[in-house]
Amino acid sequence: MNRRMLRAGAPVLLALAGLGALGPAAAADPQGEVSQVGEGGRFLHYSTSQVRVELPPEDRSTYEQVRDQVLHQNTERSVWRACQKVLADLGYARVEADEDFQLIEADRTEKLVSVSREVLRGLLKARMGLPGKPDHQNTQVRVALQRGAAPGDWRVRVRFLRTVWDSNGDSRTRIVSDTEPYQDFFARLNQAL
Repeated sequence: MNRRMLRAGAPVLLALAGLGALGPAAAADPQGEVSQVGEGGRFLHYSTSQVRVELPPEDRSTYEQVRDQVLHQNTERSVWRACQKVLADLGYARVEADEDFQLIEADRTEKLVSVSREVLRGLLKARMGLPGKPDHQNTQVRVALQRGAAPGDWRVRVRFLRTVWDSNGDSRTRIVSDTEPYQDFFARLNQAL
């Protein structure tokens, strides 16, 4: 190959690389503002994409209303242990507690489709290039404790953050704004105390 052919091909390669830079980050999402962490390419899928969706104002308002609860007449130790127990009871396999900063973190991974469906989709995808479909998710929980105004009062704040991966390896992360997980957590916490 001579140098002229290489130089003539350079603009085409640059144009193709630029097409890959266009992606979901530029698109508006009705579920909230989107920030792109990684880019996998639009026309030529050369890597995975990681997207974080910020909560729209109405979902953020709901989240801020359900994330906190004040527990009265409890010791720090009893609240601390009860939070860890509730997370374990909810199926969070890895629970890490940092007593110095009064922070508890846990996560749980779930498959969204059966293994047979994953295998079938993989075979079809290899033949036909199907778009990605959600196949597993990870939910991370962060629980923070803070002393309340009165002796024996503790403010508990919880946040559920869900990441869903599709069959292409792309992920989408969003704070859970549904009230159910928060209500379930606090109901179990009150029972545990």
